[in-house]
Amino acid sequence: MLWDSFKNLLGWAFKNNIKMITSISKELYEVQIPNFTGEVKMLPFNLENLAEIPTQFKEMVSKMIEALPIKKGIAYLTVDGKLVEKGKTQRRGGVHIDGNYLPSLSWGNGGGNGWKVGEGGRILSSKEHKLSYENETGGMLIASTYPACKGWNGVFEGKPYVGGDCTRLKGLDEGFVLKPNTVYYGNSQWLHESLPIDKTTHRIVARITLPMDYPVLGAVGKGF
Repeated sequence: MLWDSFKNLLGWAFKNNIKMITSISKELYEVQIPNFTGEVKMLPFNLENLAEIPTQFKEMVSKMIEALPIKKGIAYLTVDGKLVEKGKTQRRGGVHIDGNYLPSLSWGNGGGNGWKVGEGGRILSSKEHKLSYENETGGMLIASTYPACKGWNGVFEGKPYVGGDCTRLKGLDEGFVLKPNTVYYGNSQWLHESLPIDKTTHRIVARITLPMDYPVLGAVGKGF
């Protein structure tokens, strides 16, 4: 299994005191994203009943979480819909990881951990940084209406810096571009970046940030 291969590499890295990032993602299935202009920022909701999800997003969210083997805990919904000009990025450019959202901290109006559009990430204490960016659990589900995001899978030498910045990682390949209207799962260390859009278009991004203790999908007995 892919997860077993990653664990073997991590075991070798640990023995040799080498920092590694394990980036895991998987293409799941198509989803219908409702037309929307505006931004919903890290809306907390219960995975069991979706009670807090606005009616216009409920069908989309229900579909996005369909593959989750465990539907318990508090997750966070972000929806960003806007006209994006050619050559601009809608979300955060530069290879990075989102890490885990730390609800105990005050993030102001920007949502979590540097995830606000156009921001590079907030400086955390060493303890907070470890909880957010060096934690094996957690993750997200993401989908968009237009292809403008690239991701990577694998184990890479290096570590996340401020705000999950991973632009200094070694060994990154070409990666892959996410398909439109398709749900992807990514673990909390999934490497990705927003790409400059190739034509001016209205684009909608929907992301569900999973609870920080959510087990990695692909681990033994945990989905896929």
